[in-house]
Amino acid sequence: SVLNQSFEDFELIIVDDCSTDDNVAEINKFKDPRIKLIRHEFNRGINAAINTAFENASGKYLLLLAGDDSLESNALEIIVKELDNADYIVLYPGIMRTDINGKKIEPLNIVSKDRFEILNTIFMNRNCLFSPGMSMRKDIFAKYLYPLDNSMCLHQDTQMHVKLLLNVEPKFLDTNLILYRFDDNVGNISTVHIEGNGLKRCGMNAFGTSAIVTAESPRIQLLLVKDLDFEEGILPDTTWNGCDNLEPGAVVTL
Repeated sequence: SVLNQSFEDFELIIVDDCSTDDNVAEINKFKDPRIKLIRHEFNRGINAAINTAFENASGKYLLLLAGDDSLESNALEIIVKELDNADYIVLYPGIMRTDINGKKIEPLNIVSKDRFEILNTIFMNRNCLFSPGMSMRKDIFAKYLYPLDNSMCLHQDTQMHVKLLLNVEPKFLDTNLILYRFDDNVGNISTVHIEGNGLKRCGMNAFGTSAIVTAESPRIQLLLVKDLDFEEGILPDTTWNGCDNLEPGAVVTL
């Protein structure tokens, strides 16, 4: 979908984060000079991949797009026009949710477009923004985001939204330009599984918080962590919220 854009003056930077499938072979089948493929020697995570892409970008504007999402054919044309006519913004195009086969399901609408209301929602409730298609000038990314924290392994886009919204005015497009693929059969990666009497660490959220559920003491326990792996065992009594009826084998979604 990127190579078939009506706007053709772009570079497509693809960072292969040490994948184990046939991604690189498939990419190399395309002989388009606009493709720039960079390979990591080992898996370094999403933020490291975005940092690598930024370091190798030569254009004026940046657009973030996950490997399983796609663009409407006029997306870049519209986005470039918006950025050309704006001074200091982060641009959020409209997003259409699709199934794994690309069938359009529903638009994903932003309820509030006021940046301070959005920040309040992010801190007090949930991340209400989407990162696919998020676009900005390269110098804005350099000033407020680069380098992204490589230790942030989950919800790193929430951190990006917060940093940008604290400093830059957002602009939201009503036109759905991004096709956001969603698989209902795949569980959220920020889930916690209880297996027997042991522990499993789940991913950190944007504020470095890791949730653990123990079968011996069925409560959600939150600890502030950074680049830390937990061994099996009982954690200190740092607790948040009672979940008194959890059984071994339960799944808790954060």
